[in-house]
Amino acid sequence: MLIWLAILTTAIANAHGFASRLAPDGGKRYRLFGLAACLGVLPLTVFDFSSLVRFLYPLFGYAGLLLLAAMLIVPIVKSKRKI
Repeated sequence: MLIWLAILTTAIANAHGFASRLAPDGGKRYRLFGLAACLGVLPLTVFDFSSLVRFLYPLFGYAGLLLLAAMLIVPIVKSKRKI
């Protein structure tokens, strides 16, 4: 029971973080994004945890590599444009 409550509170906190980033002033738009975040991940509940980790963990790793490459390349390109 405690693990389910921990998962639930984490999901609520993540939905709040997502909604407050997209609609920082709150209101209807905040509630819409919060609800959309919760409903958007609902189809993922049919997969077991190991399948999700097997798929999502490498995906986030590749996204991190792309972000790292962008962080290294963009300053070089910007500095060459100033010259």
